[in-house]
Amino acid sequence: MLKTAIMKTPLYPAARAVWQAMFNRDHAIHRARMGAFYSQFFEPGARVFDVGANQGEYSEIFAGEGARVVSIEPNTAYADRLKALARTNDLQPVFSAIGDAPGEAVLNVCSTPGFSTLVDRHADWIETSPDYKQVSWTTLTVPVTTLDLLASEYGEPEYVKIDVEGFEINVLRGMSFRPRYLSFEFGARRKEASGVCLAHMGEKGFQFRPIIGREYRFATPEWMDMAQAQAWLQAFSVEQAEYGDMFCHRV
Repeated sequence: MLKTAIMKTPLYPAARAVWQAMFNRDHAIHRARMGAFYSQFFEPGARVFDVGANQGEYSEIFAGEGARVVSIEPNTAYADRLKALARTNDLQPVFSAIGDAPGEAVLNVCSTPGFSTLVDRHADWIETSPDYKQVSWTTLTVPVTTLDLLASEYGEPEYVKIDVEGFEINVLRGMSFRPRYLSFEFGARRKEASGVCLAHMGEKGFQFRPIIGREYRFATPEWMDMAQAQAWLQAFSVEQAEYGDMFCHRV
């Protein structure tokens, strides 16, 4: 396939930029908005961890803004895509899950890209979410490492992005360092688990500010302490969105 062949060469970023400018301006605008938003969380040349990289959309955005990215994804279906991105970006793929201790785990692989998870696929929030209707599942045994082990190998990151479909607290419990910024996905149907993540980061001395869905703008005017963030989370509902990202700022 022509696209796959071009992805393996240095021509790909320029060719895609030209194609998007000519035929897919909305996507180009979307990528520009992402870059403008996420660039506030790291300086050019800083290390960034993308935990749950999926097909590398965020990793590529971070690298495009000058970050040195460690792109972490356990689903080997995306290995070729991430390796191709690594050839034209400052991006190091790591094909592993992240947890609170090294070892192995069973990944529930969803037919919808980005919805695979290490939590029980019969969890209430999965069973009740419209996003998971009409999907199919397979399983894959994957290696597990920790953020601490990755930091010892690649250096501590300035920003950590976590999107692991309900496994966030396990990821956070394997991190003893305090990055300047961190974000984790929260869900309207999994508030209890998201609240545990808030409490964990609040005890480490972080403040909080959410975005809703993929709007790439903050939903609150200021950073909040843990109590304020917990109250905001409890008021969040599926009428607003199924999910969002909670940004954590070290203070």
